[in-house]
Parts: sequence; structure tokens; C-alpha cells
Amino acid sequence: GSSGRGRLFVYYPGFQEYAWIDADAVAPVTDQAPPTTPPTRGTTPEVVQAINLPGRALGYTVRSWPRVAPETRLRELPHNASVYVYEAVRGDDGDIWYRIGDGEYIHSAGVRLPKPPPQVFPGRWIDVDLTEPTLMTAYEDDRVVYTALALRGTVVDSTPTGLHRILRRVENETMDSATIGIPRDSPRGYYLEGVLYTQYFTTDGAAIHYNYWSSHFGYPGTHGCLGVNLEDALWFWNWAEIGTIVNIH
Repeated sequence: GSSGRGRLFVYYPGFQEYAWIDADAVAPVTDQAPPTTPPTRGTTPEVVQAINLPGRALGYTVRSWPRVAPETRLRELPHNASVYVYEAVRGDDGDIWYRIGDGEYIHSAGVRLPKPPPQVFPGRWIDVDLTEPTLMTAYEDDRVVYTALALRGTVVDSTPTGLHRILRRVENETMDSATIGIPRDSPRGYYLEGVLYTQYFTTDGAAIHYNYWSSHFGYPGTHGCLGVNLEDALWFWNWAEIGTIVNIH
């Protein structure tokens, strides 16, 4: 380099990148405040509420302390990743954050949790909250056992609300709109093979099933069905049975 002292290979935590810089650009820091760091081990943020519920991530950053700063970043949680929220805490910014592990926090806006259902049923049943992002929750009596983000129907083909039951199940289905009177080549037509773990809850074809042609889980995108990823479709297939209640609201 052009510097008389050469160059230094350094790490910049702000960008989490390594780079070469001129050595002359580096000098001891004696009159500046030390960088902000998370509190020392043993301190904890203010707990606002115990949660103890499974939920789904909405694509936010997991941090070592409830504060947005380069030094608190741990990893990214992808959209629809399964999380377990232990408690709500007060962040340094005054916002509500969730603790999802030992020294792991995510902003409350980054997790979809089940809300109290309008009605509780005995045994195994499924609650579907169409509020965006749409969440399917498996209950055993009043206890939450599993959650999943689900694609829902569009304005034209909405997901039917109300109390339903699983009527029939097809492990590997071919979905053909012609069977319900909609031509395949019409704007609302479709023909889909290999639709795994399909559980119908209406006589006109609305079902819970694996949705391999879209991953926009939690948002509109079906002809009235509840589309989930492969792992979630298999879980509900193994857990539910004919007669299981599906309460959609």
C-alpha cells in the first residue's frame, strides 16, 4: 500500500465483514466512550408477562438483548420458522420483546402467536384465525400444542368461516377444478397433482393440505383451502382424523 506502516486486516462488526485498511488510519482510542455492549451476564430485562406458547416467526433478527444494535445480533429467523415464546420483556426502546431462549430475544412484531380462541372444544380440535398473518393452531382441550402459518383464500375464493369437521382425507391428491364445475382453463381453474396430506373440511373442496406451489404462508393465495408447508401438513395429518373440528374465524 501507500502507507509507510503497511496495511492491516481488520474486522468491522457493524457490517460483519473483514477488510484491509491503511495502518496509518488506525490510532489508539483514549478519549472516547467505550462502545455500547449488552448488560453483563446475570442481568435480565424487565419481564412484562409470562407467555409459554409456540408461535411462528415473521422473518426478524434474534438478538442477545432486547435492543437493535450491531453487537446484539445473533441470527435471522426465516419466515414461518417455529419458535417458542417464554415471556414478554421490556426492551431498551420501551417496546415489547419476546424471550425465545437463554439470552435470545426477538421483537414482538416478529412473531405470530395464537390469540385466545372465540370458543374452546373438548379433545383435539383446530382453530384457524384468518387475521393476517393467518394462523392455524392445534388444541387439546384448551391447551395449545402446535401452530402453523397458512395460506388462505382470496377475496374471490374466500376460506369458509364457521364450525367445520374433517370429512375425508387423501394422502396424495390430484386437485382438479373441473370436479367442482370450474373449467381448468378458466381464470379460477386449476389442476394440481401430488397435493400431499389433504384433509377436506367442506363438501365443496376446502381442505388443509401441503401447498408446494407457494410459500407466502399467512397471506391470501388459495381457492379457499388452508395451505401449509410440508412439515406442517404432515404434522396435522398425523395428529387429526375424520371428525376433528376445524373452527375458522
